[in-house]
Amino acid sequence: MFASFVAVAQEGSISASARRQGVTQPAMTRQIRRLEHDPLGRRYG
Repeated sequence: MFASFVAVAQEGSISASARRQGVTQPAMTRQIRRLEHDPLGRRYG
């Protein structure tokens, strides 16, 4: 997830960073949303 955050920061947009990471924009948005809700990247369940 942190790589996604760095990619968004470097590219300046979620769409551009998604292309760079080889994922869809909705998938990148979900990764960023998860990071917003749990900045430590903990997994539950």
